Amino acid sequence: MIETEHVQSAADLTAFTPLQGDTAVGKLITALSAKTTTSQVQGLATLTPQELDQHAGLDKSLKENNPKEKASQLRLRARRFATIAVNATNQAALVDQAVVARLRTLADSYRAAQAASALAAKQFKEGENLLPGTGGEVWRELFDSAHKFALESHPERHSPSSARMRPALFASSLWERGCTPAAL
Repeated sequence: MIETEHVQSAADLTAFTPLQGDTAVGKLITALSAKTTTSQVQGLATLTPQELDQHAGLDKSLKENNPKEKASQLRLRARRFATIAVNATNQAALVDQAVVARLRTLADSYRAAQAASALAAKQFKEGENLLPGTGGEVWRELFDSAHKFALESHPERHSPSSARMRPALFASSLWERGCTPAAL
């Protein structure tokens, strides 16, 4: 009678058959007994934040319209990144200290020229009632463009033999006062 009750109350482990295998859960299921603690089961049943993130990523990937196309795009992107990394490494090998020193010298020269230009523009503006921005970078670009246009539109005024080598679009008083790109 006791044996009959024991057989009737024994747990049916066939429900866990698909879980058995070579994993931590499979090994626990295979060795499942009265000695198995609740903490062992809960430890294997609880997902870590990384596993939850991975699950969410997999779920999103499976819901995308065309996973093959997405995989193809990701492979292409990976190849592009690899190509960029190789190119950057190869180009870095070409830049030696002499090139870096030359670039520094050029950058320092450019900054010095800008400072000189700003100082000349400031001196030009002092004592004059000029429009805002006169003598600045935008004004300089405008001046250079107008000078280029004047050279094309009035070549006879800008020949080396001509006594009047000034742009036709600027007032003669500005030109005579030294208001040229070189003066700035």
